[in-house]
Formats: sequence, structure tokens, C-alpha cells
Amino acid sequence: MKTAINTVSKILAVAALVAVAGMAQAGTATATLNVSATVASTCSISTTPVAFGAYDPVLRQ
Repeated sequence: MKTAINTVSKILAVAALVAVAGMAQAGTATATLNVSATVASTCSISTTPVAFGAYDPVLRQ
């Protein structure tokens, strides 16, 4: 009798799992998603003057 109860319990458990698995469905959806971002300005460039000196195109020195 104990074996019969175990077998019935197993059958009911499998039937419950099959019923629940049948309810699960996958779906798809399409939508527009707006995205924005702000980039912080953390870079800086600095220079120093460059002196080329005097230039005379006639003398080409």
C-alpha cells in the first residue's frame, strides 16, 4: 500500500509540473526607448608660447 501511495504521489507531482509548465509562455514586445547622456568636460589643454625669432625672407637666415 505504501508503494501505491508513493507512485500516486509521484504521478500527481509530475502532472502538476506539466500543468504549470504548460502555463508558462514566452512573448516579445517592441517599443521605443529614449536614451540620453551627459559627458563631463574633464580634459584641459594648455600651451606655452613658441618664439621663432626674426625672419627675413630676402636673407633666408
